[in-house]
Amino acid sequence: MSVWRWVESIVVLVPVRLVLGGAFVVAAWMKLFDRVWQVNPVTGFHRDPTFAFAESIAAYKILDPARHEHAIAMAAYMLPWGELVGGVLLVIGLWTRSAALLIGTLLVMFTAANLSVIFRPDVSASCACFGSLEWPCGGSVTWCQVVRNVVLLTMAGYVLWRGGGAVGFDRDRPRGGACLDDAGKGA
Repeated sequence: MSVWRWVESIVVLVPVRLVLGGAFVVAAWMKLFDRVWQVNPVTGFHRDPTFAFAESIAAYKILDPARHEHAIAMAAYMLPWGELVGGVLLVIGLWTRSAALLIGTLLVMFTAANLSVIFRPDVSASCACFGSLEWPCGGSVTWCQVVRNVVLLTMAGYVLWRGGGAVGFDRDRPRGGACLDDAGKGA
């Protein structure tokens, strides 16, 4: 491996993986386990965070809550776990291209949903992207969420293009599968 690849890995790829993966781990954690975000304003009791996330998904009005209740509930349970798995894999550097593809696909879906809210003035929805953090944008869907997603999508695309780099569990290996020595025997 060249010196430049090592430098790129340490200076660019590892920080990109840590920021992107860390952001998705935090987002998933807040949707799954943040009890502060989920206080019912009427009763004062804590709600299941996943139920509150399902309410946020329904507010986008992409699916009719009366007809697609099960699809909304399934999305509210599955999306955070996908974010968590993809984020953890990026942070530890395992299956980085697959994790970047997963996160990139999620970002494209989230951006399309945000754009649907922006271009439909009759719809007002809270992003609920980071639970109570709403980082770095406010609660309602605006162009800030779209720009943030494009920046994160660019990071995911870079990792997808360049791979995990020299630091991580799936660090750069020769193409073609198993590593073989000069005699053709497994290393």
